[in-house]
Amino acid sequence: MKVLNCLSLLLILVYFQNCSEPSSGGIGDQPTSGNDTDYNKLRINRANSLIDPEFEHRADFIYPTNPNSATDVVVLIHGGGGEKHQFANSLGFKNENDPDYNFETPNYRQEYLDSHNLAFVFVQGFNRESQPQAYTWDNTIMVSGHDDKELLKRLASYLRNTEGFNKVFLMGHSMGGSMTNRMWCEASAHFDGFGSSAGPMSPTVFDSCNPETYKPYIHVTGLNDRIIQLVEQRIGGSTINHHDDEFLELDSVTRLAGGEAFVHPTPEFKNELVSYPQRVDWVCGETTNAPARIPDSFSWHTEIYSQCGGKIKMMLLKDKDHCTGGEGGTYKCDIPLTTLGTTDHLDRFIEFFNENR
Repeated sequence: MKVLNCLSLLLILVYFQNCSEPSSGGIGDQPTSGNDTDYNKLRINRANSLIDPEFEHRADFIYPTNPNSATDVVVLIHGGGGEKHQFANSLGFKNENDPDYNFETPNYRQEYLDSHNLAFVFVQGFNRESQPQAYTWDNTIMVSGHDDKELLKRLASYLRNTEGFNKVFLMGHSMGGSMTNRMWCEASAHFDGFGSSAGPMSPTVFDSCNPETYKPYIHVTGLNDRIIQLVEQRIGGSTINHHDDEFLELDSVTRLAGGEAFVHPTPEFKNELVSYPQRVDWVCGETTNAPARIPDSFSWHTEIYSQCGGKIKMMLLKDKDHCTGGEGGTYKCDIPLTTLGTTDHLDRFIEFFNENR
């Protein structure tokens, strides 16, 4: 008996984080454009653009008003069940939760890109035929039916070699964060920095993690995360505390909704709160320092660990849940990481990338 229809699946998965006519061709790997690049002609805003003819993925490419040789780019990948425009909206970057972009009178924060001299590329994940609403990434926890590792490598190569970006960063939320972790372990040379929002790596990826080179990495998570069951089981609602556990399990209702898209045996996650010291040891051999609590030790709302000269960082948000958006009472997102109407969660990653540019 089918427990959830497609609409229910989408509503449950969208936070575990449109189609216009296809553009012709795709980006692929192309030769370097040279030092005389006219950036205003090369870097053109475009929505729902085909990334590579060998893949079905599309992306929204959005640039600052006057891109130049110092402009860098951030590739952003949504959570399981999410869509690229929803992710842009939930981060506070896109003003409306719809797939369309207006580049003449922007319905997104153009000033954000201009002030940071950054470009954003929001990529749409894919799904297996048996799970039509479970848009995701091939991160060993969920599977999309596509080689997303190769896709992201090609996208990074295109942005660097054809559009001439010097720095290319990767940031993902939830299942996108888990995919970001896989890329840090298995394809680190293709990006200049990595950011995971509430998306730990799987035990499988952790056990085989062997980066080509150690690149900057930040993990930001809420300490009241109930999707990956740090504090509560959804069924039964019993209070738990798994902050000190080596592994974490996915909420059972979310796993049921994702069906065959979830392939990793339980437990699905290596707890970032516990594995962070190991990552630091890999990168620079330091021991973890005492947390810096902001604003102070008595009324703190953010706990920060920073090692390896600021190259490795973890931010723990007090009383925050799993999601990057949502309204009060929605599925496990009543206390989202993002403060609605702001870009405060996005700011955490952009600040880190700016520090490592």
